[in-house]
Amino acid sequence: MCCVSNLYTSKAEYYAKYRWDYSQAAIAVILDAVGVSSQTVMADIGAGTGMLAKHFVERVKMLHAIEPELEMRALAGKAFSGNSTCQVLDASAEATTLPSACVDLITVGQAIHWFEPAAARREFLRILKPLGWLAVLRNHGTDAVYEQVVGTLFEKIPEARTVQVRFPSIDEFLLRE
Repeated sequence: MCCVSNLYTSKAEYYAKYRWDYSQAAIAVILDAVGVSSQTVMADIGAGTGMLAKHFVERVKMLHAIEPELEMRALAGKAFSGNSTCQVLDASAEATTLPSACVDLITVGQAIHWFEPAAARREFLRILKPLGWLAVLRNHGTDAVYEQVVGTLFEKIPEARTVQVRFPSIDEFLLRE
């Protein structure tokens, strides 16, 4: 994952506290479409604090929470401490450290814009079992006042303007080389 280093240092707790959760309806669609069960092995890529993973961890055989950023990973580790169905890993979308053909489902949330599309796609195809699933969820702001306040904050924080963020399309992940 590119350009993430130190971005969330000292901000991970705010992220965990104030970030919008994922739609229960979207989670239900994934659970149903994939047929998630106690035999499912999954990877939540760019897991952050575990916001998306928490919806799956009690329903699967094993959830690999892949997160390269130390502070975010520490919060995920704390959230899933003592849970034998979750392994929080210091890894990235491009290099998960997982064995080939080991997961039934890959979930990706807000972190997708940090991924290097070609390398992440290769890694996803490598770790997915035949007929495996990729579920990508995004949250978009719907509160105009909030969006204005966030925009103002970014204008006042010079470092925020220098972060280069690339927003790949889902097509970049689905196209095969």
